[in-house]
Amino acid sequence: RHTPNFENYSYYPNDEQQASNQTAVDALNIEQILPKLRVNGDIADLLSAEDCRITDADNAMAPAASASPIMTMIIAIDLQEQAIANAVCYLDTTSGIYVSKNTIYLTQPDYSNSAEVSSNRTIVHSYSLSTELNYLGSGAADGQLATSDNRDFRINEHEGFLRLVTTTYTGNNEDRVDHQLSILRLDDESLELETIARLPNAQRPDPIGKPNEELYGVRFMSDRLYMVTFERIDPLYAIDLTDPTDPMIAGELTVTGFSDFLHPVNNELLLGLGQSEDGLVKLELFNIADIDAPYSLGASSIGAGANWSYSEARYNRHAFTYQAFDDGTDRFLFFFSLGLNDEINGYSQYERLYLFEINGKNNSINASMDQVGHINAGNTQWWDDRHRAIFHNDAVFFINGTSVWSALWTDPSQQNGPY
Repeated sequence: RHTPNFENYSYYPNDEQQASNQTAVDALNIEQILPKLRVNGDIADLLSAEDCRITDADNAMAPAASASPIMTMIIAIDLQEQAIANAVCYLDTTSGIYVSKNTIYLTQPDYSNSAEVSSNRTIVHSYSLSTELNYLGSGAADGQLATSDNRDFRINEHEGFLRLVTTTYTGNNEDRVDHQLSILRLDDESLELETIARLPNAQRPDPIGKPNEELYGVRFMSDRLYMVTFERIDPLYAIDLTDPTDPMIAGELTVTGFSDFLHPVNNELLLGLGQSEDGLVKLELFNIADIDAPYSLGASSIGAGANWSYSEARYNRHAFTYQAFDDGTDRFLFFFSLGLNDEINGYSQYERLYLFEINGKNNSINASMDQVGHINAGNTQWWDDRHRAIFHNDAVFFINGTSVWSALWTDPSQQNGPY
């Protein structure tokens, strides 16, 4: 990302400064605007003006106005030659990137107030994942991708179809948010990502979520999509994407609490990490073998007796570590923080790494989620928020701030650390 910056320009001009700003812009040349490349101290050109694309204001899909003078660049680097193989740019800001096997997608929020187009859209630009970085086409979906963590779970490509889950804020207090699924497909001739299906739609009008329910966990699994909405209770929606032109809500399960993070165990089991009805961290294992009738295999509320509990893994997949095995037993780790307040010791806060197993995953009817133990890292290190864990054979290592703890999976109570 590059923003040209030059002298004699006021970014917050008064009436008199506007004229001098125009004079400064008129005096610019292309070389002063384009970014440069520095290799071992030597400056060279990164790209030319012909390598940059700009929105065609006359296109019916274009925003009403460009948001900012920012260049979003994609650069292909030849690692063997240690040189830039190619570089292209889009002359506008983008909010995110999603990469599939063959394509790079840039997402761009559009809040413009145009009478011709929706003022609440997510624009998508696609480029080939190759040395050529060819521009493939652009499209748009109503609503916005989430601006919070894990938003990249809400965009997915499968067998040439791009699927996006977006949210529109309506301004209606009776139903502030609408959630929708859009499915796009590239038309090579028109250079357009065409919208081939939406949900809800006229034939399938049932909303995704009850009125005022926010969207939490989202996970695409091949030709299925699982979504969690919540206000007071948690509906888990199972959406059938077998026919990309006709997606449908196939099943729905209502449980207490909600899941922010959804992790596929296999094609028949789904793990949810979120919050229980009493505000504590919750784990729940779902049987999804029948898309029409998902059901819960059990939930675990972590930190019973605590005043509050929190897990970074709800919002950051790097705080969640999963190890799959073929024998039917998987292992996973997640960071956990809880607060206690009692008359004797007063208020205290603790950091822990919890160790869990998924047992019997190859027989989903009898599968279970079982706690193995935890590594206790003591009081929180409020100045350092790095919480990560790794497996090494049967050893578990917990990085908590600037300290490292370790234990064996077979006996986590015998922990070592801090180091």
